[in-house]
Amino acid sequence: MNNGDQVIIFLKDRSKPLSEEEREWYEHAFGKKRNLMTFEARFIPLTQQSWMKGSQDIYLHLKYKMYPEMYDEFNPRLYDEFRDVKIKMTREEDDNENFIYSFKKEFPYGDLEWEYLHRQKDNDHDEFQKLLTSNPHNNLDYIKSTKKPTPISAETQRMLDQAEEEENKKREHEARMA
Repeated sequence: MNNGDQVIIFLKDRSKPLSEEEREWYEHAFGKKRNLMTFEARFIPLTQQSWMKGSQDIYLHLKYKMYPEMYDEFNPRLYDEFRDVKIKMTREEDDNENFIYSFKKEFPYGDLEWEYLHRQKDNDHDEFQKLLTSNPHNNLDYIKSTKKPTPISAETQRMLDQAEEEENKKREHEARMA
């Protein structure tokens, strides 16, 4: 914004019911979902014929650890199964007969790592293999993973604050010495 720009603010008419989008926003901002992050993963193989025919199952290898400050609000035991787990992604087919593998879940704020794996369809004895997307033959394959918001733990925030405070003290000292 620049000096002299005008801003128009519309206030919510509280006599009207919330839309679904407004209700969802409110839950994430102030309600029960305020300390939840949404993890969403999608894989669309566009070049590998064997996957387009559905001969492979795609998995996510998740490693999740809830931040300790979330323990009062969420029961950590409910998320123990996600500490180190391989989850088969849901497969759908689009209008162009491409397979779309997806997974979506909300987690309390915490550390979450993931990688994509694959193995022969419906073969529990087959070894998992890492899904490589840097292969030049895969350059059209589509992988997208998002985690929103991207939280940091209270401990990490304390360390960042402390580093910033030390940097400010250093600058103040240098300014006085100049």
